Amino acid sequence: MAKLFQIDLTAARKKRLHAIASKLGADVPFFLKEVNFCLATGIGDRLKTLKIPKSLPYMVLVWPGFPSPTGPVYKALPPHRRAETLTSLSQLDRLVRSLKRGRPVEEWVGFLFNRLEQAELPALTDVAQARRILEAAGAKGVRMSGSGSSVFGFVSSHLEGEKVARRLQAYPWKVYLTSCHG
Repeated sequence: MAKLFQIDLTAARKKRLHAIASKLGADVPFFLKEVNFCLATGIGDRLKTLKIPKSLPYMVLVWPGFPSPTGPVYKALPPHRRAETLTSLSQLDRLVRSLKRGRPVEEWVGFLFNRLEQAELPALTDVAQARRILEAAGAKGVRMSGSGSSVFGFVSSHLEGEKVARRLQAYPWKVYLTSCHG
């Protein structure tokens, strides 16, 4: 947008914009980056750029049509499980190495993890249904995105993604096929 409106984003302006973005949501700063992959730490607002080869799959993204605020989802998670909401560091390291080496999706989807699904899926039948249908349609690594309500899954080609997306057209959801290539 800065280019569109011919705004010169100096380092100071970028820093200020990042601070504002963090207040809007933990994941918002990512969308200010001009990269496709980042390793997020903290509450998701500290970002380290990852250089990933272009051998990545496509993604089918399903939005059931309603938001799922993060606060209530965390509260629904049993207190003893809140510390386990994130991917372990060893799993994360293996995932990053696999991505950097351009490994096939089947070799790294097992490292994907979202503990928040335990709190959210029982309460939101549309989200759980979208997840089941994506899996049945052949998408790999199907997960809820963050606290929901979007769900995603990986496919190996654009053609496969179109087939999966068509199977979801019977439902009142927004379905997107996107490239992870950048």
